[in-house]
Amino acid sequence: MKKALTLLAAGAVLTVAASAQAAPAPAPLVLNTNVISNIKKSTGVLDFTQFNATNGTLLSVQIELFSDLDSKFSVENKGKSATTFTLDSASSVSLSSSVFSLATLVNNYHSTVSKGAFDLTDDYAGTSGTVVTLAPQHQSVSAVFTDAATLAAFTGTGSVAATVTGLGTTKITASGNVHTAATSAYSAYGTVTYTFAAPVPEPETYAMLLAGLGLVGFAARRRKSA
Repeated sequence: MKKALTLLAAGAVLTVAASAQAAPAPAPLVLNTNVISNIKKSTGVLDFTQFNATNGTLLSVQIELFSDLDSKFSVENKGKSATTFTLDSASSVSLSSSVFSLATLVNNYHSTVSKGAFDLTDDYAGTSGTVVTLAPQHQSVSAVFTDAATLAAFTGTGSVAATVTGLGTTKITASGNVHTAATSAYSAYGTVTYTFAAPVPEPETYAMLLAGLGLVGFAARRRKSA
């Protein structure tokens, strides 16, 4: 009986260990940063939430930076013949910290619009004018880090601060007598994706299992003796 209980306990420990090894890898943890709504010609800070080590062992860190470019172009041809307007808008957003840096994120828009001779009303409408409002031009850039220094920096219960810098231009070009106006804005935000391994049960867990099985065996022997 004692030998059987010993074998049972050993088998249970091996089963738990095998189950821990065979368990599927946890799904990556994706966390969003704050959003800087207009980083045009200025700087800001994005905060990347750190990985809590109680979730397991950190294997890789993926940083992704996003930017949406919004532009609006108003044109009016005030000349006596048709003309073509060239619309250009561009932004560049860079992200860096003492821990990591990403390639500069570039977002460009280029288009043309042709309008007829002046219709005698300077209103950015009619046959000689128009307003072009763009849907947000979405771009992103990312990088994956697996080095020990970066993994250590992103492990904790706080956040990693990264500086964002934005630069850009918006312009309208055309020949002749024209009236134009152009505006743009671009945002900055990011995500951090953590790939990690699930925590491995501590030796104390197996000791508690053995103790529990021992109590079960002791109770069984007492019942048999009775």
